[in-house]
Amino acid sequence: LGPATEDGDVLRSLLEAGVSVFRVNLACLNRESLMKAVYAIRSISTELQRPIALLLDMQLSPGRGPDSPAITESEWADIRFGLEAGVDWMAISAGHVGEAVRQLRQFFAEQKRTNIGILARVKNPSTLVAVDPIIQKADGIILGGMNPASEGSGAEIFRIVQQCLSTRKLVVMAAGLNSDVTSTLSASPDAWLLAAETSLGPNPLQSVQMLDGLI
Repeated sequence: LGPATEDGDVLRSLLEAGVSVFRVNLACLNRESLMKAVYAIRSISTELQRPIALLLDMQLSPGRGPDSPAITESEWADIRFGLEAGVDWMAISAGHVGEAVRQLRQFFAEQKRTNIGILARVKNPSTLVAVDPIIQKADGIILGGMNPASEGSGAEIFRIVQQCLSTRKLVVMAAGLNSDVTSTLSASPDAWLLAAETSLGPNPLQSVQMLDGLI
């Protein structure tokens, strides 16, 4: 969700085209615009009797010093805003060992909001101490910045997907329309995430329709 898709008519067309989750990011829209879009999405979903989920993507940077907090104060403010907006999922960088995921899970428990799912964003599994503990801590993962067609990344992606399947965790592939579609789909993800194509692209509806056709 971004400037190209915050209009109510565009949101309706995307929902009718098959979008099942709207990803929101405060880096793309300010809070006022985001709340208006959330209200429009919920209203259209009710009108069309089609369930829709909202995902707040924190996009935290994993490149932090050893003494840096897993989640900063500004990021906690965004997380609290996500609760106010009524999001169904939150995506957070897995970091080095998944500490941010653990803290977010604890926060939801304290707020009695355990119904919100947590997705751990994994950009490069080779930089992590171990992917498996992160999969265990989260409700699913978002794999991004990896090419399933490459020999090294492909094998690791398939291993991670199989691990998620065995533990019934969600797998989302963050891959653009210009990526190797066949290789990405062959990994059997549960969902495919579009980003720039729909937040800033000139024709977000066409991007969704193209992706739906490829799937």
